[in-house]
Amino acid sequence: GKKQENKLAYWRYNMRTVEIIGKFFDNHSLSIINRKLAFELAKRDDIDLYINALDTYDSQYNVASADIKELKKLMREIPQEPDIQIRHSYPPIWRWPVSEKTKILQIQPWEYRKVPFEWQYKFETFVDLVITPSQWTGKVFAEAGLNPHKVAIIPNGYSTKHFNTRSRKPNEEKYQFVFVGCAQWRKGLDVLLQAWSGIFKKEDPVKLVIKDNPAVYGDANVLPQLIKLQYDTGCAEIEYIGKQVSEIDMSRLYKSSHCIVHPYRGEGFGMHIQEAMACGCFPLVSGDGPTTEFVKDAESTIKTNHILVNASDSNVMMMKPGDALTTMGGHAVASQPDVQDLALRMKEAFTQRKEGRDYTNDLFTWENVAERYAGVINSIDLDEQAIRLQTQGWRAT
Repeated sequence: GKKQENKLAYWRYNMRTVEIIGKFFDNHSLSIINRKLAFELAKRDDIDLYINALDTYDSQYNVASADIKELKKLMREIPQEPDIQIRHSYPPIWRWPVSEKTKILQIQPWEYRKVPFEWQYKFETFVDLVITPSQWTGKVFAEAGLNPHKVAIIPNGYSTKHFNTRSRKPNEEKYQFVFVGCAQWRKGLDVLLQAWSGIFKKEDPVKLVIKDNPAVYGDANVLPQLIKLQYDTGCAEIEYIGKQVSEIDMSRLYKSSHCIVHPYRGEGFGMHIQEAMACGCFPLVSGDGPTTEFVKDAESTIKTNHILVNASDSNVMMMKPGDALTTMGGHAVASQPDVQDLALRMKEAFTQRKEGRDYTNDLFTWENVAERYAGVINSIDLDEQAIRLQTQGWRAT
């Protein structure tokens, strides 16, 4: 009847058209976030969502066929410019929106204590709101001079469908550590291997699994280094996984492991750590950075010092050629996990057969995360020149 027609008209008038632009089809964390966020927001009846994919389907990445099918449904044309465009890619997309009415939400993680000067300038110029996944990164942006009223904190999530403790079967023969990442300096793999080779020997019933992602991060010849390390030092077993695997396979890896170890020098959130914790892994992470926001136990944090690094060093990978920094000087402070403390904590985890507790209250599901994004999206006054968030709780503090 008339009442239902009025309700439908009101719903259509208040629905926000939202475009997410970025990569969706590989296994980089940015693509995973874009996928999960798109799927959750598409379920809502107050958001008309579509995606603008900067990449195409590639079978090598082993993304679930059901996800590919759903993504292709969302790759549709709409007859107007979006009310809101969510941008999430690296490097960031700096072009102005086609319509001046479109609000730009920029999802921007960062792993170091200095950010490129160009970011501050661009964010202040036409980005309406910067969304970053940790309070730690929000403070870094604030220290760089970015207007704190233009920064909102919304963490990354994990999928409860795959990452849970159901059917958990830890390795019965050996206590199993797992490292997920690559050989980039900020990931701290070299720190881990130094500690590993110094404390665990071949006869010890312990194992380290290295899950690399060369298809995304580039091939750094990690496998030959691991073979040489085991031959030269006689250290305990190291298994290398370099192939692309599915979410189901990753959850099985976590469920077969006792401890997720990540002695990072720079990190923006640590989504894989959260996933492993959801699967029952005991976390061992650097004690200085964003993971402190969901790794709550003191016994899980590695003693971490501060070191001064050359921001332009190709190994550090903080800067690209031509970048400037938001603060004076070409050096920056980075975290340096203590090798000896890491070794002692790994030894303790092994001897005590540590496993994770129930971390449910410390972690963030994609459903929770999407609810926060929807809260931001629906609080935007599309007629205002600047975003006015009516809902509190997302600011960097």
